[in-house]
Parts: sequence; C-alpha cells; structure tokens
Amino acid sequence: MNRMKRLLTTALCCTLLIFLAGCHGDSGDGVMERPDYTSVNYKLTVSQALLHFYHVNITYVDVSGRERTEEMSTMEWNFFEKTDGEHDIDFKMNVTATARGVAPAQNDGQDSYTLACEYSVEYYTKPTSAKRTARKAMDTTVKKESMEAYMQEHSTIALVNYDKTNP
Repeated sequence: MNRMKRLLTTALCCTLLIFLAGCHGDSGDGVMERPDYTSVNYKLTVSQALLHFYHVNITYVDVSGRERTEEMSTMEWNFFEKTDGEHDIDFKMNVTATARGVAPAQNDGQDSYTLACEYSVEYYTKPTSAKRTARKAMDTTVKKESMEAYMQEHSTIALVNYDKTNP
C-alpha cells in the first residue's frame, strides 16, 4: 500500500513538473512580442444641426502618411486602415466647420439648435503600442432667433486639431 502511494505521488509530481515546464515561454523574460503592423481608426460624430448649417471638412493622415480631405455628408464618419509592417506616421486629424449661410427656417418647429461634435482617434504602431484619444469637441445650444448672428460671428469653427505628438 505504501509503495502504491509513493508511486502515485511520484507520478503526480512528474506530471506537475511537465505541465509547469510547458507553461514557461522560450524567451525567459516574460515579455510578449508586439504584433508588427500599423493601424489607424478615426471617428467623428456631429449633430444634425451642425451638418445643416455648416460644411464640415475632415483632413487626416492615413497609414501611408498621405494627407486626405473629405467633406462630411452624414452625422457619422469613420476611417479605418491597417497595413503590415512598422510605419512611423504622425497621425493627424483636423476638422473645420464653415458656415453655409443658411438661415434657420421659421416653420421648422425648433426653439433652438444644438451644435455638437465628438471624435476619437485610435492608432497602433509596434513601437508605441495602442493609443486612443476621445473627446467632445463642441456642444453648444443656440436659440433659433440667434442662429443667423451666431453663424456670422462664427463663420469658421476649428472643431478638432489632433496631432499624435500633441493630442
């Protein structure tokens, strides 16, 4: 009986040692290698009123380092790109709103308009790992009777000026 216990204990210890040895990584330093790719994900959401009264233009840098410009036509805009390999890119996103010159309709049933904008920038490079910034860039309510004056006073609004070196 004692011999059987010793045999089972020895077998259990050997199994445990094999299991523990299999869990230990080959590098020995416990650090996992980061994946080798570059990606960027820009997101922008604006209110319907902002889109109605202003042209919203987005200028951004893709993973190739090229600068692109688009005009926003819907309340939500998104750009995602991923490429293999390491690229040292200065990710940037600038958003500008320029007044359309449209006066508020008198029969639209609104007492006021909310001009709002939120954005997020997420990027990954092997040296930096993942970074994310998300902010509310604007949230202003303007009374209907003041909207025309507001647009004249704020004909151009810099909504977002994101630069990865100075987020």
